[in-house]
Amino acid sequence: MMYKFLRPLLFRLDAEHAHLLALYALRGTQYIPPALWLLETICKSPSKPVTAFGLTFKNPVGLAAGYDKDALAVRGLGALGFGHIEVGTVTPMPQGGNPKPRVFRLPEDEAVINRMGFPSRGSAFVRKQLKPSRKISPFEFAFGRGPRRSDVVLGVNLGKNKFTPNEEAVLDYLSLLQDFAPHAGYLAINVSSPNTVGLRALQGRA
Repeated sequence: MMYKFLRPLLFRLDAEHAHLLALYALRGTQYIPPALWLLETICKSPSKPVTAFGLTFKNPVGLAAGYDKDALAVRGLGALGFGHIEVGTVTPMPQGGNPKPRVFRLPEDEAVINRMGFPSRGSAFVRKQLKPSRKISPFEFAFGRGPRRSDVVLGVNLGKNKFTPNEEAVLDYLSLLQDFAPHAGYLAINVSSPNTVGLRALQGRA
């Protein structure tokens, strides 16, 4: 119902701008506890716990990497009922990704083509988002509205910078592992994106 109302408005924007608008709207709920509570109430999902890799997911439906590349709205996304949220792909240093336009709608297929190519604000920025320095208000504390829900498993998707030669990619991945191991329930290494030249060559045997 809500999508039918919002769809014409969002389709007035190009696909990438519509994506960013939704992302920043979710980010905004993180600073308005009543809005966050309302979102959680509307999107409340049944508990169907799944245990895998030593982690317990409150349900088997998660958000894949690519939607929130820089961990801007982890708390807002958590309110939508996901069992896990994977942020990224994160690169060690900031990079801009591919030239625009790079996201294309396929309305008849209800699908989107993504050719973004690892745009990332870099690991230092993302770490800061995952470990907020702001104090939690009494309202947030009373209602459990911390920076991130403890019942939503957080994953971080890791990628090398496009200017890093494949021979040195391991250094990028090691740096990212050290940066995010303390903040994530699991880490995923991205060597499959077709939008980064030469990346899939890393899938071969050493």
